[in-house]
Amino acid sequence: MNERPSYVEQTWAPAWVLLLIWVSCLVGAVTLLYGTYVQGSLGQPFGQEPAPTWLLAGSAAVCFVIPLAITFFASRLEVEIRRDSMLAAFGPVRLLRRTIGYDEIASIEAVTYRPIRDFGGWGIRFRPGKTAWIVRGNRAVRLSLANEKDFYIGSRFPHRLAERIQVAKRLRESKNSP
Repeated sequence: MNERPSYVEQTWAPAWVLLLIWVSCLVGAVTLLYGTYVQGSLGQPFGQEPAPTWLLAGSAAVCFVIPLAITFFASRLEVEIRRDSMLAAFGPVRLLRRTIGYDEIASIEAVTYRPIRDFGGWGIRFRPGKTAWIVRGNRAVRLSLANEKDFYIGSRFPHRLAERIQVAKRLRESKNSP
């Protein structure tokens, strides 16, 4: 399965979103440390009893692990058009990925949608009869699948991506026909 894709598109989450995640987690960590060490040294402990050190260290670690995980695993959506299938994957590690065979696709269409109203935001989103994998914007390729569900793939260039999927699907179908 080391086949080289015929087309690859990467869509990155906006930098301001990642910055917002990091800043909010850092504010939480600073607040935690301030409440524990600064107020504690002034004789004003955080609550009746100071929190155990292991709890503080764990809480501070979570403030760094969450944004690091989001940055590393979900800040980029990559779509690859291959000979037999299309692969959509989040992040460089590709732990979150989905492969769709061209025989599963009933129709392909570049669309503009409303991410908040239609899906409740960005990321991997599920709604009755449809799934979306999106990291930014309001443009996508909608794949109507043979199981009567729709799969939305966020894209910076949805018309180009839809065209590449259609071409690969036609090539696959012509190769399989007698």
